[in-house]
Amino acid sequence: MSYKLKYFYYVLGAILLVAVIVLTSLLDIICSFQFFSVGAKIIIAVGLIVYFAQKRTSLVSDCNVKNYIFILIPLLFALPMYLKIFNRTPDALTLTLSFLGLVSTVVVEELFYRAITIHLFRGEKITLKFVIILSAVFSLSHTVNFFFAEPVSVVLQLIVAFSLGVFTMGIFFKTRNIIIPLLAHFFLNGTAMLFELFSTNVNLIGTVGYLICMILMVISFITVGIMQTKKVLNEEI
Repeated sequence: MSYKLKYFYYVLGAILLVAVIVLTSLLDIICSFQFFSVGAKIIIAVGLIVYFAQKRTSLVSDCNVKNYIFILIPLLFALPMYLKIFNRTPDALTLTLSFLGLVSTVVVEELFYRAITIHLFRGEKITLKFVIILSAVFSLSHTVNFFFAEPVSVVLQLIVAFSLGVFTMGIFFKTRNIIIPLLAHFFLNGTAMLFELFSTNVNLIGTVGYLICMILMVISFITVGIMQTKKVLNEEI
């Protein structure tokens, strides 16, 4: 299979994945109940786990404890970015669906956008260009959010998603341990979800503080991701 064809399948898979999530999200809106998108993500997550199990693929080959420090980087920036005073209590159903949605989203995105490269691009060389392109695909998959959120917030999300892609892809290729980028991704999204569910007041650090933290986070993500990628440049996937 040619390199371009591998990219084609990767992008096609991303489009199909996004299409399923968008369609089920629209059903959620129509029914005013967050169920279809969460259910779809859980099914996809289970399907990907079964796929890797059947392929007997080890996604946790490097279990060096010191590498787990990477998961603290998103927390370092996410906590001040989303910090609010807890002043409400969501109902049990909302809390359960939100948590299941968080876990399934992170598992699906990390297994598809990161781990699937082990099979699709097997034998290819790791390059910075490769990491940047795949991170761009991950970022652009979030453009559908323009239908569901304000344009400015979506643009910021695209920037963060790209930097997160570089960060998690670099860590995954360096450690060959999907648990590390998965936890990093979980803590970033989980922090935002936590304060969104339990708080209603304005962010405590304000808009300027939020943007400063976001810029520093993006720079840190890209820097760490590139540094980790450089350690395995030209190694085979």
